[in-house]
Amino acid sequence: MAPSALTALIRLSLIALLATLIAASGALAWQAQQSLNQRLEQQLLREGHILADSLQRRLRRHEDELTRLLLIWHHHQGMDQEEWELHARSLLDSQTSLVRLIWVTPELTVRWPVQEPKHQAFYDGQPLPRDLPLYAALFRHDYSGNEYVLGLRARELHLIRPINAGQPDDIASAFSGALVSSFDVDELVNSLLDDSRRELLAIELHYRSQPVFAFGTAANKDEWHTFAIPQHPGFELRVSANTRFLQLLRSPVPELIFISGSLLSLLLFSAALFTQKHYQRRNEIEQFNQQLQDEISQRSAAEEQLALEDARLNLILELTDHSHDGLIVHNLTQNIALHINSAAYRMLGYQSHAVFERLLCQHPDGILPDFQAWLKMLRSLSRQGLPRVFQLNLKRHDGSDQPVEISAELLELEGISYLVAAIRDNSARLKLEHELQELTQRDGLTGLYNRRHFDEELEREWRRAQRSSSGLGLLMIDVDHFKAFNDHFGHQAGDDALRLLANTLRASLQREGDQAFRYGGEELAVILAGATEASAITTAELLHRQIADLHIQHPHSHTGQLTISIGLSWEVPPLGFGSEQLVKHADKALYAAKEEGRNRTCRWPLRADDE
Repeated sequence: MAPSALTALIRLSLIALLATLIAASGALAWQAQQSLNQRLEQQLLREGHILADSLQRRLRRHEDELTRLLLIWHHHQGMDQEEWELHARSLLDSQTSLVRLIWVTPELTVRWPVQEPKHQAFYDGQPLPRDLPLYAALFRHDYSGNEYVLGLRARELHLIRPINAGQPDDIASAFSGALVSSFDVDELVNSLLDDSRRELLAIELHYRSQPVFAFGTAANKDEWHTFAIPQHPGFELRVSANTRFLQLLRSPVPELIFISGSLLSLLLFSAALFTQKHYQRRNEIEQFNQQLQDEISQRSAAEEQLALEDARLNLILELTDHSHDGLIVHNLTQNIALHINSAAYRMLGYQSHAVFERLLCQHPDGILPDFQAWLKMLRSLSRQGLPRVFQLNLKRHDGSDQPVEISAELLELEGISYLVAAIRDNSARLKLEHELQELTQRDGLTGLYNRRHFDEELEREWRRAQRSSSGLGLLMIDVDHFKAFNDHFGHQAGDDALRLLANTLRASLQREGDQAFRYGGEELAVILAGATEASAITTAELLHRQIADLHIQHPHSHTGQLTISIGLSWEVPPLGFGSEQLVKHADKALYAAKEEGRNRTCRWPLRADDE
């Protein structure tokens, strides 16, 4: 073939190759543009589904809260105005888009409206205006469980719950009034829109083909994506891209692909450039693969860590059921028991977790009397940073008291209050403390209260008598010639005699509040709280007779029996004096009884011949 023909053939081949490459570049550019359009479509669909699901959850939350309020209504068999306003205001405070709660009577009269300041539409006792769609719906009973009624203003919707909803058919068939919640659609939808959505999207919300919300301007008024709200027929959410959205998604990639393809075709013969591009492309692919592998590894590690945390949590919850201490985690805001271990309810005699949980949520005073007052005190201690450990009596299943120690904490997480309480059975410790206290207050030989407890009780009774201006008596008792008794019969016989005297002394005290003590050695004492002087004398005489009836032989006594001498002091405690005055007077009276020959009672003040 001639060189010119060969050259022409090569040129034609090159032109054909160049044309093919340019056409391929155009095809790639078209595919890139289609990919961008698909991204726009997918992004709009994703945003629409997210908004629809978020709106469905908000609406569902409104419905659940109103249903909960209705359940409280049924549980209390109605409410008074104060209780209604308390629950309604709590519901309005927890739902930002909720603007009004009213009770409509069977006569279609508005009662006890609780409204946000900017949405004051009704007053108490107002007949429901007949031009409202709400009136027509209530009048015809034209509503169902999850349907809404448009307000007089198109941006407001009403949700109706008949008072007899959920009741037996024979009760539910009669209209007994309704609870109606109203919410501002603007606030509801705007709360779902962050700044990025406001900047990029045009949104409309329709209810039963009527627009109730609109935001933004669509770049193409004919390209709207419509989304149904799950479980809420009648609601439609329409989403479209605005001009800003299209500008952000517009990309020079298709044009670059076409230009690059054309340039590569023209520079096909530049081997160095081709090699460089090829090497660069290979490096990019390797980097992308490495990044992909790193992301896969990180995701796997995160999933393993999450699984480990779940396993730990389940293990902790399972281990709490093997603890002897009770554990309760309670959502106070929503009144939900999040966790109750078995020790918590079995400690109080409950066999069913469900029964205990229901009682805790619906009637906590049945477990802890004055629960709300205790909760208020706990909040105060938490704010002051003081210890939150309480010694309390809980109510058991059979109605008896269960002494416990409760360590409690209040936590605030994401606007929700949680109560965490650890409960320990305190019965054994209190019993041991009581036994130890008894040991420290009792005399080991006679079983009577000891000298230290005598001092404490005398001071307590002295102050009580001062406050009430009542009488207080004291008997100081000494066993006559007890040393001679010990020397003759031995210390064991002396101990036996002291025990017998102590038992007789205890048995002779008939009045509540009278207490017997071993003052020291063979000396005993009796505190007669609230006694008259005559009753104190009667008690002393009774003691002499009871001791005499024991017929305990005593060879060194002029009576031949063991006897006692008693010093009696009685007075109404004067202000400005201490209880030692009563002891001093009783000691002097006891000394006088011994001086007069023993086996007798002397009273203070002493007679002239006693002195």
